[in-house]
Amino acid sequence: MTSSSAPAGDSTSTIAAEMVSGSHVVTISGYSGTKGIGVGKGISSATFAIGGHDWHLRYFPDGFKEQNADFISFFLRMGHPGADANDEAVVHDQLLLEDNSIMGT
Repeated sequence: MTSSSAPAGDSTSTIAAEMVSGSHVVTISGYSGTKGIGVGKGISSATFAIGGHDWHLRYFPDGFKEQNADFISFFLRMGHPGADANDEAVVHDQLLLEDNSIMGT
């Protein structure tokens, strides 16, 4: 019976995610005029491109759900309005308020 063993070797590999950054400014002109359209009723921003992908914001001035009716809601969606995008992205955002204070995640 013969046996052979291959010499042990070292190997390495790297998995690197591409990181890109960009910004898009959305101004809500006439904010008070957007209130009262109803819970769950949204307004879409224009489509904008960052990192090789199209994006748009959905703004819900009366909240997305009934329990959020006292708040505004924003959703960032990959793709143009109506697109069914299956890609995923990790997004960090900041809101710059009118008084130049910043809220971020």
